Amino acid sequence: MKFTFDSLYCEDQKGRTLSMYLRMNHLPDFSGNCNYDIDSLLSVNHDSIVDRIYATYGFPTIADVGERGNKVLPYLILHVRDTSFQKRYLPIIQKACEEQLISWEYFAMLYDRINITRNGHQRYGTQWILDKNRTLSGLYPFEEEDMVAEYRKQVGLVPLSDF
Repeated sequence: MKFTFDSLYCEDQKGRTLSMYLRMNHLPDFSGNCNYDIDSLLSVNHDSIVDRIYATYGFPTIADVGERGNKVLPYLILHVRDTSFQKRYLPIIQKACEEQLISWEYFAMLYDRINITRNGHQRYGTQWILDKNRTLSGLYPFEEEDMVAEYRKQVGLVPLSDF
């Protein structure tokens, strides 16, 4: 089970982080023309993978699948492009956080992602804007900017001032 979750984590993250690592770790004369945004998991139906994993394993603990494997199900849910699917899993993620199976960080990220899609604002400050070069260019707007520090504290996130 640990190997399966570790593999799913690597597969999910490779398309999201590969281009960043290549830019940071290339030789000066490196010239690449690859499309790093293509992720083989995008060609598979994320929702069915999530539903199958959750039905079979629920949210496995770190003891069961390791730290990286413990991130798999929350990340797959975050990366599903269907907001209604994500909204269905939001209370499930919240319950898993309450049971200390996963970190509250995933609830905050999912909540923010859903709300950005829905109304363009976030609560916890977990979602960053990427410019056309895929460089971080700031945070999406907040629901209540004066409450962000308190909201982050409630779910155990460090203050944004620590970034």
